[in-house]
Parts: sequence; C-alpha cells; structure tokens
Amino acid sequence: YLPIYEPQYPAQKNAKHGLRDALVKRGYLVQEFDYLSDKRSLEGIVSTFEPHILLTQVHGAHYDLTRARAVKPDMLVVNWNGDVHENNLVSPEVIAWLKDNVDIQLTVNASVLPIYRDHEIKAEYWQCAFEPTHITPYVQHDVLFLANCYSMARRELGHFLSQHFSNVGLYGVNWGALGRGDLTYQFDKTASLRTYCGVEIGDNQYGTARAFV
Repeated sequence: YLPIYEPQYPAQKNAKHGLRDALVKRGYLVQEFDYLSDKRSLEGIVSTFEPHILLTQVHGAHYDLTRARAVKPDMLVVNWNGDVHENNLVSPEVIAWLKDNVDIQLTVNASVLPIYRDHEIKAEYWQCAFEPTHITPYVQHDVLFLANCYSMARRELGHFLSQHFSNVGLYGVNWGALGRGDLTYQFDKTASLRTYCGVEIGDNQYGTARAFV
C-alpha cells in the first residue's frame, strides 16, 4: 500500500490510517510504503513481501511501477488518484504511464472515465472517504468554512462571511489575516469544528468535474 505522505504535513503519518485499517480488518496483510520519502526500492519490497495487490496513490506520471511489476507479474496494480485536475489524470504523459504501470485506475473525477474508456484503460470512480476521528470540543463557530483560498471567488466568499457574521472560522492556506490556521490532515480538530459549529459552508470550485466533492 503506497499512500501519499506530503513532507510538509507530518501529521499525516498518524492521521491517515483509515484505509490501511480497513484492509487489515478485511483480513489482508498490509505492508505500507512511503514512496515519496523511503529510499528503499519498491521492487525489493515486492520481492520480499510478494503481495497479491499493489494499491498506490500516484498523482501524475512521476513514479515508475514497471520494475516492481516485473518482479511479480501476477500482482494486481490499482492506482487511486484523488486529484480533480485533469492534467494529472488524462494528459498524454499520464495516459502512457497508466498503460505501462497500472491495471485499474480509480478516480474522484468521474468526468474523465469516458477518456479512459477511449484509451482502453480500466477505470472506476472511487471518491474520498473519511478517517476515524475522536471528537472533543475544540473551538465553536457560528459559521465554519474549511477551504484553502485558491481562487478569487473563495477569497470573496471568505470576506463576505467575515463581514456579515461575527464568529466565523476560516481554516486553510492563503487566507492571510482572515484565517484561523491550516488544519490540513488534522482530522480530529476538523471533525470537532464541524460537530460544534452552527452552519458549515461548502463550495465546489470545479463545477464541470462530475461527481467530485
């Protein structure tokens, strides 16, 4: 199992465990491999562990799986891409990578499934889930907006909420003075915020991406 552990978010190592735990609960023997940071070779681990399934989270076309597949040709390789951006899903480079590296591609953006079908790539829709959390009172807000400020539309929404409500919680990156901090991957805190807030605001910046939430 090869999840993405982004180096700038060390909390992930403790927070992202739901899928691993679920696989173990179903009776699978799971070996986790931090492929972005671990200097060991994947093919060496595959040779020793001999997995039936290699489940990866590779966004784009930057990580070679072909040598590991050559070590155990009967291993099923399933990649999950949790990115909505189509350049990381269906660019010519990604299509070529999928054909060489993956048996099944899973995606959170169902809009690209017809493109995969046209390229004879087996693919299914698999949306993000959530991690088990321990909820305790953290901070209470009348209005809560958990969102990174990546666009002018979101910035305008954040300003509108701050101007019209007295107790607003804006959490994420790029909010500047309006923000209350970045809680990315801090699932206990965000679950507590959601449980105890009055109203939570949600938006989708990618309205053309089918089934992306």
